[in-house]
Amino acid sequence: MPQRSIWYSLFYQKCPRCREGDLWRSSLLPRFRVYDMYETCPSCKVYYESEPQVWYGAMIVAYIVSSFFLLLTAYIAFGILDLPSAQGYALILFVAVLGFMLNARLSRTLWIHYMIAYQPDILAQQAAIRQRLAAGAQVLDVRPRKEFESERYEGSINIPLYELTDRLSELSPDQHYIVVSKTGNRATQAIDILHQHQYTNISNGGTWLALSE
Repeated sequence: MPQRSIWYSLFYQKCPRCREGDLWRSSLLPRFRVYDMYETCPSCKVYYESEPQVWYGAMIVAYIVSSFFLLLTAYIAFGILDLPSAQGYALILFVAVLGFMLNARLSRTLWIHYMIAYQPDILAQQAAIRQRLAAGAQVLDVRPRKEFESERYEGSINIPLYELTDRLSELSPDQHYIVVSKTGNRATQAIDILHQHQYTNISNGGTWLALSE
């Protein structure tokens, strides 16, 4: 699969990690659904909103972008066109209202591309993980028990990350394990622990949702 540029991903509003899946469920027009974003990428299943605070940065980006365009509009209205006050402020208000929806999506798109790194081979890696699964690998889910019981990949076993060190005896060194979690962060931490205890027959499956594709 050819690599796609950051400009392609931003212009077409694609997933920052695989640059294949869409960010938004629907076009902005004509329904005006400004924040109608997928929870996970339809292609690679990365969580777009991995933490509640993830969009604080997007708010700052939105303020910067909106301030720039409003100041530019004011300069054009009063400095270049020399409009009367009422007409100038009306133009600024018009630009502010019109630009709100575009700016909301643009700021989120920019921020999420800053937060999530591009992995051009992620879809190929996930396909290889599924092949290992078909060959008999065992899925080890390290999410907390409540998350696991709520929804999980069928046939997976659950050892929460905070219990992993104390429950290593439950794992067989001869079995290949595919370690997964909600976003993939805890899976990476779990693999570090397993490596420290000489478990090497393991793969990082990232988010458990990617296994079902």
